[in-house]
Amino acid sequence: MKTLIIALAALTATAGFAQGPATETSTNGASAQTAAAPEKDPNEVICRNVQSSASRLGRAKECRTRAEWEAQSEHTRNQMESRRGN
Repeated sequence: MKTLIIALAALTATAGFAQGPATETSTNGASAQTAAAPEKDPNEVICRNVQSSASRLGRAKECRTRAEWEAQSEHTRNQMESRRGN
């Protein structure tokens, strides 16, 4: 009887892990599945927690549009490539 109860408890606990991760939502309330559509809205506001350069413990929430995040990423990529000499 104990073995049956333990087996059922283990089965129930692992069933929660078998489900996929929860979908994330953006600031406009759209689910991650809709955000993964081929046409992404460049005006969608996305907030990220970024580490502050003033403190190793400090984090700040930074909100920008998708286009601004992509422009910053492209700028950073170009800077890194120019420093490597590519």
